[in-house]
Amino acid sequence: MLRPYNQILARRGTLPPGLQKRLQPCPEDLERRLPPPPPDCAHVLIGGHIVLLNRRTNIVVDIFHFESR
Repeated sequence: MLRPYNQILARRGTLPPGLQKRLQPCPEDLERRLPPPPPDCAHVLIGGHIVLLNRRTNIVVDIFHFESR
């Protein structure tokens, strides 16, 4: 049974390899509304969540939950 993303994703946790393959870039219009990411980090989408991810270490820095309208 698959667990929902919100049970797999954790701040300061390493992104599991299975989710690394499901990363999608953050849409430009959404990226413009977010604060700029720190060095080595990027905003990515994973299963409807915006994740601030350290691309060098694959550590989840923060998770933003949102609802699209």
